[in-house]
Amino acid sequence: MKKFVLMITALFLFILLSAASNAQDNKYKFEGEKHLNNIRMLTDGGENAEAYLSFDEKQLIFQSTHGDLKCDQIFTMNIDGTNKKMVSNGKGRTTCSYFLPGDKKIIYASTQLAGDECPPPPDRSKGYVWELYKSFDIFSANADGTNLQRLTFTDGYDAEATVSQKGDKIVFTSMRDGDPEIYTMNLDGSDQTRLTNQKGYDGGAFFSLDGSKIVFRASRPKTAEELADYEDLATNAMFRPTTLEIYVMNADGSDIQQVTNYGKASFAPFFFPDGKRIIFSSNINSKSGRDFDLYMINTDGTGLEQITFNETFDGFPMFTRDGKNLVFCSNKKMKQLKLLLILILLTPVSTYAQKISNPEITAEEVKEHISYLASDQLKGRASGSKEIKEAADYIANEFKSYGLKPIFEGKYLQEFPFVKTLELTDNNSLTFSTNGNETEPKLHEDYITLPFSGNADVSGKLVFAGFGISAPDLKYDDYDGIDVKDKIVIVLRNTPEPQTPHSEFDAYSPLRKKASVARDKGALGIIFFNPYDENKPTDDLVEFEFDRGGSVTDFAVVDIKRNFIEDLFKAERKDLKEVYDKIIEIKQPSSFEFQNSSAEIKTEVKEVEATSWNVGGFIEGNDPELKKEWLIIGAHFDHLGIGGDGSLYRGKEPQIHNSADDKASGTAGVMEISEKFASQKDKVKRSIAFFTFSGE
Repeated sequence: MKKFVLMITALFLFILLSAASNAQDNKYKFEGEKHLNNIRMLTDGGENAEAYLSFDEKQLIFQSTHGDLKCDQIFTMNIDGTNKKMVSNGKGRTTCSYFLPGDKKIIYASTQLAGDECPPPPDRSKGYVWELYKSFDIFSANADGTNLQRLTFTDGYDAEATVSQKGDKIVFTSMRDGDPEIYTMNLDGSDQTRLTNQKGYDGGAFFSLDGSKIVFRASRPKTAEELADYEDLATNAMFRPTTLEIYVMNADGSDIQQVTNYGKASFAPFFFPDGKRIIFSSNINSKSGRDFDLYMINTDGTGLEQITFNETFDGFPMFTRDGKNLVFCSNKKMKQLKLLLILILLTPVSTYAQKISNPEITAEEVKEHISYLASDQLKGRASGSKEIKEAADYIANEFKSYGLKPIFEGKYLQEFPFVKTLELTDNNSLTFSTNGNETEPKLHEDYITLPFSGNADVSGKLVFAGFGISAPDLKYDDYDGIDVKDKIVIVLRNTPEPQTPHSEFDAYSPLRKKASVARDKGALGIIFFNPYDENKPTDDLVEFEFDRGGSVTDFAVVDIKRNFIEDLFKAERKDLKEVYDKIIEIKQPSSFEFQNSSAEIKTEVKEVEATSWNVGGFIEGNDPELKKEWLIIGAHFDHLGIGGDGSLYRGKEPQIHNSADDKASGTAGVMEISEKFASQKDKVKRSIAFFTFSGE
């Protein structure tokens, strides 16, 4: 055991020392950008935007205005920023370019058929508007710009074309019917089909990785004033983009669902590879309305989280298929330049959170793991919650990326059921019968069934058993001289001595212990009530809180307000306060059996089950014999969620219990150690299992 403790201590010291020596800075990274790392600037001049990856993910295609260019033209370059070259013909204005499958052909929109010169800028006398130039058509060409072919032939704006990752369809925006709507077509321009049909702008569409869904931005003018402004601008092929929301639909245009509802300019959406989340640009948290950051959100509109914290502009994001890299446009750290100078950057970003591909144990990695696990986004990681599943997926994703083998029959996650909480059913009641008269206290108001009560239906005579303590070692026994078999015991909470850390009676005070003693002596049930206390005049019931323990089987346990017990004593011509004071004074029992009263108790506590997850991976040792020996390194990654059972928080509003220390920090330690060992598999002789547990 001593060797094991020394080993674990050494490992965590190693974490701290390595972390301190390997901390790094990233000059393009702002505070709060925990999902980003290793940000690299790929362009360094002009206005560059809408950069999208080739199918082999070795090239980027984008639009740029720099040098002698008067308006945007289309360029390609290698993923590292080299071999930059213009592939459009320099005529008119171009926009929205994309590679076709195989990367030998490209598409983009151009106004060249209306002339070689750039079209005039938008009429800003109407405020900030976008010009949807009627002369825009979509063209295809070879990857070097040769063999230009026109794909759209209708009158009106045709642009914003992107290609399905399946390689079978192009999605684009067109004003051919007088309103900007979303259409699809085959790669050769055939079978052009309208998907949306609602007043307002629809555009900026992208397919999900599997090609089954489309995400897009849209405006929906609602008031008469908004509608009039929209129609006036649309007549002149203009659009005011100040209010845009994100929508998703099936690839055939069915089942359109609104994702965001922030009343801001949310645009440039792109699916995460899992198809369950969306990354997009918005000014949601901008005070001026002019600075845009990247956000991610679930497709059902939940889980909004800000990703970038630039003071000017971040937009047009696109993931690599594995979700580990993200290309987007930004003017980070370039405040001296105009907003429209947008830089293209490439950065690793995990599908779930920060992913740093560094096998060394660094302060940055430890901090990022803890920051994610203890973030408000995960809401305290309560077992059985969707947030604990997100945390489990995150850890599993990390284990997989390190090269650990899944330990649960080929899986990293182990699903298990557990009792999440308890509920009282309608089958709870308490009735006192005194001299032929019945009294029925009200559940929750006058009495409460305790969470560790068994499910029972009992009736019997009543016995007062003082504090319910049987302690021969202290020469005190409330059960001495009384028979409680097949009867219901009435018992005081606490002990005959003031409760202090040094009281000999403290070990006998827990209500669960008192209930077990009564059951073992043959009682059918127990009724607790509050002692008299000058410092606490209110007579509160015990709170119904699940303590994670089991029930006292087939035994009824309730707590009741003291006035009901006082009435029972009066029927026996006794004064409860006098009996209580005597017990406290002489510290000797005053137990007795009631002659005039009995009780009937029904208790039913329902266990509410939920599902939670453990995460595990392992490294198999390379020594034929020693690999049969296992070192197990583990930590709990769950916590108390937003309070409730197990929490000491007593505020009225829910409070997130983040638990950075020790749950998140311990889990970060396990992940960092596993990554380090996985990077040195050839040196590992014994097998090592790494676990993170929930459901503690």
